Amino acid sequence: MKKLMTVLGAFLFASVVLTSCSDEDSITKEEYNKITTGMTYEECVSIIGFEGEEISNTYDAGIPGVMDATTIKMYMWQNFDGSNMNAMFTNGKLDTKAQAGL
Repeated sequence: MKKLMTVLGAFLFASVVLTSCSDEDSITKEEYNKITTGMTYEECVSIIGFEGEEISNTYDAGIPGVMDATTIKMYMWQNFDGSNMNAMFTNGKLDTKAQAGL
């Protein structure tokens, strides 16, 4: 009986922790679908509701008179269960997005 109570207590604790974590800072498939090419990072954050993690930042100075400077930043929004969205912004505008498991 003591072992059963310990297992039930652990299960209850894990359920509370997982439930409280899953509702905060999570991205849904519906939010992902609202995000469109050309949006700024700030517009995407306003839809998702929390900041993404910057996972890459590249700057190319370009060639004066030939090619403009380019900044590419990639962000990731990850849920507690591992599902996620990645977004690439070129010169501040969404260029590419991808999701896994939303």
